[in-house]
Amino acid sequence: MQTGRFDKFLQLPGVRSLWNPFRAWHRRFTERQLKSFGLLMDDCLNEYEPVVAEVLKKLPKEELIMREKRIKRAFDISIKKTELHPDHQDYDVWRPYITSRINAVQKQMADEKLYQRD
Repeated sequence: MQTGRFDKFLQLPGVRSLWNPFRAWHRRFTERQLKSFGLLMDDCLNEYEPVVAEVLKKLPKEELIMREKRIKRAFDISIKKTELHPDHQDYDVWRPYITSRINAVQKQMADEKLYQRD
């Protein structure tokens, strides 16, 4: 696996000890923001990305409807400049329903591309 510039940066002395607290803070901040709008992290994925679009096509209808409702509610909350009631913020924003299916769809798309070449 190729090491990127960022990975090399993290290997510098003292950088990781500064990076880990920032990473933890960013995760808590993101979680707080998503909960205030009633969103899951996967709701924020770009639906025009080919892999995500393919996963969305294969989602169960109920899951797709719930996603649309969460996005509409978040838009409404944003327009009204309010927050979701704290009673509705007790859930795991990191529960994957798209990202858990991305690897399978990527593999399927790669296989289809391979078969199209033949």
